[in-house]
Amino acid sequence: MTRLLWPVLLATLAIVALFAQLDRQARYSPELSQWVPEPFSSFSRVHHIEQSSGGPDSELVTQNALEQSLSQARALIARRPIPAEHHRLLAEAQLAIGQLKRATVTIEQAARHGWRNQRIQQAMLVLAMKAQDDQQAAMRLASLWALSRDRKALQRYSNSTLESPIARREFAKILAGARWRRNFLISGSSFLTPDVFAETLEVAFKAGAQFDCKRLNRSLNAQARSADMRHNALMTQSGC
Repeated sequence: MTRLLWPVLLATLAIVALFAQLDRQARYSPELSQWVPEPFSSFSRVHHIEQSSGGPDSELVTQNALEQSLSQARALIARRPIPAEHHRLLAEAQLAIGQLKRATVTIEQAARHGWRNQRIQQAMLVLAMKAQDDQQAAMRLASLWALSRDRKALQRYSNSTLESPIARREFAKILAGARWRRNFLISGSSFLTPDVFAETLEVAFKAGAQFDCKRLNRSLNAQARSADMRHNALMTQSGC
């Protein structure tokens, strides 16, 4: 009997190892996900959810497919609750199906789990903007400034996020005590609109922000042509 069990056991282990490896490989080769059975799917399930939710084109996907992606995302989190990517998928599914309040909570959870991950923070910023959650959008933008020197990403999202007075106020409060204030002063002046840049600094000053006076003067001079009237006021407000 034992002799018969050993080959069966070895064959079972080999199958488990095969599908587990196939699932891991599907992370980089999505086309492999179709060959991974449900009990072994983790990375594969991520691809299935993204396909059924439709991503940016979710309005073209059927209601049944959206509900299926929502169910799969919940199952994925139940199986592996830590990865932020899984919460991102759930938030996308909730937004696609119209569950804005639930999506807001999920966005917050995902951002907390992936606070050191630039890709996750960027995805959460986009979702927060879709959910019209200005406070979360500001927090996620602040995370991008703290994590990244990718000027393209910062330039792409900063103006659109900070156009909202609520988002700008929340962002400026974080900026006031952030280590990346100098980076914001240098880079922000080059691609933020003069009004957005000045109004963000004004709120930051009220929140107790302190900047190097020479650096502040140079940054304001960079926008002097279109914001000359505010230059002296901001310098005075900063205490310089």
